[in-house]
Amino acid sequence: MKVFRKLRATLSLVRLARKAQCGYRTDFLASFARARHLCRDARFEPEEAYRLGLLDPALGAKELSCYVSRKKLTKLQRALNPIEWEPLLKNKGIFNRYCVAHGIAVPKLFALFFRAAPGWFIDGSCPASREDWADILQSGLPDRFIIKPAQGSLGRGVRAFSRQCEDFRDSDGKVCSASGLYDIMHADTGFDSFVIEQTLANHPDIDALTGNPRLQTLRMVTVCDADNCCRTISAQLKIINGFAVTDNFANGVSGNMSSSVDLVRGVLKPARAARSDASGMYSLTEHPHTGRVFSDFTLPFWDEACALAETAARHFLPIRTIGWDVALTPEGPVILEGNFWWNPFNQHSNMGLVGELLKQQISS
Repeated sequence: MKVFRKLRATLSLVRLARKAQCGYRTDFLASFARARHLCRDARFEPEEAYRLGLLDPALGAKELSCYVSRKKLTKLQRALNPIEWEPLLKNKGIFNRYCVAHGIAVPKLFALFFRAAPGWFIDGSCPASREDWADILQSGLPDRFIIKPAQGSLGRGVRAFSRQCEDFRDSDGKVCSASGLYDIMHADTGFDSFVIEQTLANHPDIDALTGNPRLQTLRMVTVCDADNCCRTISAQLKIINGFAVTDNFANGVSGNMSSSVDLVRGVLKPARAARSDASGMYSLTEHPHTGRVFSDFTLPFWDEACALAETAARHFLPIRTIGWDVALTPEGPVILEGNFWWNPFNQHSNMGLVGELLKQQISS
């Protein structure tokens, strides 16, 4: 079995080296040596390394030090975050109720749906059957709401609905009844439970920047030191590009963009997006649809967003580093969720510095 794994890993390196050889017109042996270093020493997955453009021979050791693989970041997170506390963040239902109890701004929660048990509705009832759910969903939901898996990630399974007379329409234009909402959740065997929560709107400034009314959020990373002093160490605005339903960047696979934020001023930096051939990232100084210059844009409620994330971080100790998804709404910042295993944001070439900050907290 061990021999088979080694053979499979070697074949992955060969395929990666051949892609690099063709893409960058380099010698195969040089590409193979680089691929082996990236995947065996730096612990990058082959697809991860290629999408970031790390096979480019123009990148030297100094440039490569600005990137941290998902595997190495996970090791740092494991040293800072007690694994037994993971469900507090991973389960969106538990997370929401915990935040409400501590006065942390989160979307209003309307219902919790469990496939194998009675659920919970905001009026205190516990619907169990299809008929129970149909009655309560028909009469108890607002005109717009979100259904998402309680333990989902990367935007998978998230659906937005709006009321249309007696029915509900999703973001793809499909219409279903209240019973149909039940069927959607019950039939999705990829997840055991769902949350139904408030639909949030972008601040008008975000809409003007992107030309897209769908929610586009900040990913803010906090870290707490040994004295429980919490601070924001990184932030990026996730920007929807094209017809994507969610703002998830997903290493550029989604086609969306990501703009790093100046932590002092709350001003955006040029956005980053994936090349069409998936061979790396490129920068955009202005939004491709609205023409708005990113470096001229200051985020609304920036100071308030930092205060919210850092206050929330203190309530989630002993978890010491969290990736927060924060919506900037017309009324102020709202936390959508907290990520125990937040993903590296290597598209901005600054993860090396963030990795060093995390290492310092481990050794302190």
